[in-house]
Amino acid sequence: MTIARFRKYFVNMLSILSTPFLRLSPNTITILSLPASIMYLYFMLQHRYVLAIGFLALSALMDAIDGVVARARNLVSRRGAFLDSTIDRVNDFLYLVGLYPLLTTGMDYVLLLLALVFTYLISYVRARAESLGLKLEGVGFFERAERVLALMLILTLFSILRDRLTIVLGLVVYVLCALVTALHRVIWVFTRLKD
Repeated sequence: MTIARFRKYFVNMLSILSTPFLRLSPNTITILSLPASIMYLYFMLQHRYVLAIGFLALSALMDAIDGVVARARNLVSRRGAFLDSTIDRVNDFLYLVGLYPLLTTGMDYVLLLLALVFTYLISYVRARAESLGLKLEGVGFFERAERVLALMLILTLFSILRDRLTIVLGLVVYVLCALVTALHRVIWVFTRLKD
């Protein structure tokens, strides 16, 4: 099951976590996820994995609470939604590129490239389908929250085990899950379009 199916159970927790941020605009919170992602990348390049994971978690938290704050303050807007999805794509890139220093072979780099391609394909299919009037939230099991949690798990295991194989196997699983989700979404949309 995807996190989207459990979202109603996390609303209270996110509301509590968002309380300190209620004075900020939702767009400011969205933008703040970007420096956190940049710090994540910086600490990955420095091989300081615990700090990197912390900034990855902070960036993900900002992404999770910006919408909560928007709804709580009645500031939901199309501009905010556009800004959020745009910053999400930049963050997706930074999250995955953060793995680059841990890779050593050509096949590792191919896996990273495939992870990027399928991550963007998942997002593109959703955006295109929604522009055609279809709602895709909850379609596919490897949505954005699951992808970020997967990366956090991969990095946590690597920081404990210090074994390159952890990164490679983690990327293989990530790529397969992203591929299946992208294909699931493409098929789901294609079967619902009538013309």
